[in-house]
Amino acid sequence: LDSAAAGGPVEWIASAHRSEPHPVFDVPAITVLGHRIEHVACVEVNMPPTLRIEGLLGFTFLRHFRIELDYPAGRLTFTRT
Repeated sequence: LDSAAAGGPVEWIASAHRSEPHPVFDVPAITVLGHRIEHVACVEVNMPPTLRIEGLLGFTFLRHFRIELDYPAGRLTFTRT
Protein backbone atom coordinates (compact mmCIF):
# COMPACT_ATOMS: atom_id res chain seq x y z
CA LEU A 1 0.00 0.00 0.00
CA ASP A 2 2.67 2.47 -0.91
CA SER A 3 0.59 4.80 -3.04
CA ALA A 4 2.48 7.82 -1.66
CA ALA A 5 5.77 6.50 -3.06
CA ALA A 6 4.01 5.73 -6.34
CA GLY A 7 2.65 9.27 -6.57
CA GLY A 8 -0.84 8.28 -5.40
CA PRO A 9 -3.09 10.32 -3.11
CA VAL A 10 -2.03 10.98 0.46
CA GLU A 11 -3.74 12.37 3.55
CA TRP A 12 -1.71 14.31 6.10
CA ILE A 13 -2.47 13.03 9.61
CA ALA A 14 -1.47 15.20 12.57
CA SER A 15 -0.59 13.93 16.02
CA ALA A 16 0.57 15.78 19.09
CA HIS A 17 4.16 15.49 17.89
CA ARG A 18 4.16 15.72 14.09
CA SER A 19 2.22 15.59 10.85
CA GLU A 20 2.89 12.75 8.42
CA PRO A 21 1.58 11.72 4.99
CA HIS A 22 -0.34 8.44 4.79
CA PRO A 23 -1.40 6.75 1.54
CA VAL A 24 -5.10 6.82 0.70
CA PHE A 25 -6.63 3.64 -0.72
CA ASP A 26 -10.10 2.40 -1.62
CA VAL A 27 -11.69 -0.35 0.44
CA PRO A 28 -14.30 -2.13 -1.73
CA ALA A 29 -16.76 -2.46 1.18
CA ILE A 30 -16.95 -2.09 4.95
CA THR A 31 -19.74 -3.57 7.07
CA VAL A 32 -20.28 -2.17 10.57
CA LEU A 33 -23.27 -3.12 12.73
CA GLY A 34 -24.95 -4.64 9.69
CA HIS A 35 -24.53 -1.55 7.50
CA ARG A 36 -22.50 -2.12 4.35
CA ILE A 37 -20.84 0.91 2.75
CA GLU A 38 -19.05 0.46 -0.57
CA HIS A 39 -15.94 2.21 -1.90
CA VAL A 40 -14.68 3.85 1.26
CA ALA A 41 -11.50 5.94 1.06
CA CYS A 42 -9.19 4.84 3.87
CA VAL A 43 -5.76 5.53 5.30
CA GLU A 44 -3.63 3.21 7.40
CA VAL A 45 -2.30 4.69 10.63
CA ASN A 46 -0.38 2.66 13.18
CA MET A 47 -1.74 3.37 16.66
CA PRO A 48 0.22 2.70 19.85
CA PRO A 49 -0.76 -0.73 21.20
CA THR A 50 -1.33 0.75 24.65
CA LEU A 51 -4.45 2.51 23.29
CA ARG A 52 -6.13 -0.86 22.60
CA ILE A 53 -7.80 0.53 19.45
CA GLU A 54 -8.62 -1.86 16.61
CA GLY A 55 -9.58 0.87 14.16
CA LEU A 56 -11.14 4.27 13.68
CA LEU A 57 -14.10 5.19 11.51
CA GLY A 58 -13.65 8.44 9.64
CA PHE A 59 -15.90 10.82 7.78
CA THR A 60 -15.81 8.82 4.53
CA PHE A 61 -17.76 6.11 6.40
CA LEU A 62 -19.66 8.15 9.01
CA ARG A 63 -21.11 10.63 6.49
CA HIS A 64 -23.64 7.92 5.55
CA PHE A 65 -25.27 8.07 8.99
CA ARG A 66 -27.05 10.34 11.41
CA ILE A 67 -25.22 9.78 14.69
CA GLU A 68 -26.79 10.27 18.11
CA LEU A 69 -24.80 10.07 21.32
CA ASP A 70 -26.83 9.57 24.51
CA TYR A 71 -24.01 9.84 27.00
CA PRO A 72 -26.11 9.35 30.19
CA ALA A 73 -27.59 6.13 28.75
CA GLY A 74 -24.25 4.98 27.32
CA ARG A 75 -25.80 4.62 23.87
CA LEU A 76 -24.50 5.52 20.43
CA THR A 77 -27.08 5.25 17.61
CA PHE A 78 -26.28 5.13 13.89
CA THR A 79 -29.19 5.76 11.51
CA ARG A 80 -28.52 5.26 7.79
CA THR A 81 -29.25 8.41 5.80
